[in-house]
Amino acid sequence: MGTPVGAVGLEHGSASEPSPQELTPQQIRAALSAVLLSTAFRASKQSQHLLQYLVDQTLEGHDEMLKERIVGANVFERNPNYDTGDDPIVRVRAADLRKRLTQYYSGEGAESPIKIEIYPGSYRPVFISIAQRQIIAEAAEAAIARNSLPISGSLPVAPVVESPNGTQKTAETAGRYIRWMRFALIVTSLVIIVLIGGCIAMWNHIQSTDRSFYPWRYEPSVAAFWSGFLDSNKPTDIVMSDSSFSLVQDLFQQSFTLQEYLSRSYITELNRLPGSQASQAQFVAGREITSESEVQLVRRLSELDPLHQKMHVYNAHEYMSDLLREDNVILIGSRISDPWDELFDSRLNFSYSFHPAAKIVNRAPKAGEQSSYTWAAPIGYCILAYLPNPNHSGKVILIEGGSTEATEAAGEFLLSEDSLSKFEQVLHVTHLPYFELLLKTSAVRGTPISTTIETYRTYPDLH
Repeated sequence: MGTPVGAVGLEHGSASEPSPQELTPQQIRAALSAVLLSTAFRASKQSQHLLQYLVDQTLEGHDEMLKERIVGANVFERNPNYDTGDDPIVRVRAADLRKRLTQYYSGEGAESPIKIEIYPGSYRPVFISIAQRQIIAEAAEAAIARNSLPISGSLPVAPVVESPNGTQKTAETAGRYIRWMRFALIVTSLVIIVLIGGCIAMWNHIQSTDRSFYPWRYEPSVAAFWSGFLDSNKPTDIVMSDSSFSLVQDLFQQSFTLQEYLSRSYITELNRLPGSQASQAQFVAGREITSESEVQLVRRLSELDPLHQKMHVYNAHEYMSDLLREDNVILIGSRISDPWDELFDSRLNFSYSFHPAAKIVNRAPKAGEQSSYTWAAPIGYCILAYLPNPNHSGKVILIEGGSTEATEAAGEFLLSEDSLSKFEQVLHVTHLPYFELLLKTSAVRGTPISTTIETYRTYPDLH
């Protein structure tokens, strides 16, 4: 533990040049403590635990403990043999950790004597001292100096020719010089024109490529809303509903809480059902059922992030409360199929009630509004809510439909430039505040589902 730790090695041209000051584990642990206590890390226990683990294992020389599966088992309590392809928790949290380190060293840690970095593709921290950073900068400057061409701001001087006929020679030389300068200017102008044309063509190509990848960025209302998710330094988690959980509750007329869902204790309750109902309930509860409408909605949402850098899809049963507190989140499905909605139900004016009959309750009706809304085909209702996450560090969207088709229609509302721009006009804003929407849907065979705003609430004070 007392052995100095070197972070960066640089080769110098002279053996007499000073080597970077080596760092001791004590110095590194002091720098680590400062990082963990910083504003960038205080709100994320997972990032703290992950960084502490990676630094400890590196200082103790246990590089074999820095493999993705081992990190997942030791830090995030995964099964030692879990499939890292299906569960990217380590990669997701490591990406978040790198962003938090960048945030720290660009702000309150800018003067830190030791910088901790974790390069993409590796989980082994690198420790860089001020002296090493200075040597890196000097080496970069030296490399630039060695490879740079001298730049002169003066024009070439015409050669002086001494001869008995000096005047004639000087005139001839001046004429050649002027012709040479004209030629040089023409060539230079042509080169500049070609370069400008190339830059314009490249810019047009970049714009065209960007538009094909991110068409939503060129729709003002859609861009204003979704940039808050996809341009932030937080990932956005799409949490799909658990249709089997909904089916169990519908079939056997029993409601279960989020805690019962996460602990799987509701399975025990199902065992108490009489006769064959218990085995039927167990069979349904063990299935993974997903509606085609929801799959289509998730696909459309994922198209906002075609390179899959910001958006990650989870099933309700595999999602984690830590991510809900730290990330941006999109919850799909009503409370009976996506129990994570329960965390926000008390904050909503519009709420689903399923027993004895399905309806949407208006907890505080305004003049002209109904106290509840029931539906029957082809008319449906859905709740669309945009709120801060529980600790106000991210954003949450709830898409709750009375049917899978209504849920898909509510999601499409958020992806439609026409729908969002009309809602902005209703509110007289150019950037939507936090809100709740009660949407009325109409499904006519052979035509797309249409949506209209039944009523709404806005919460500008939550920003």
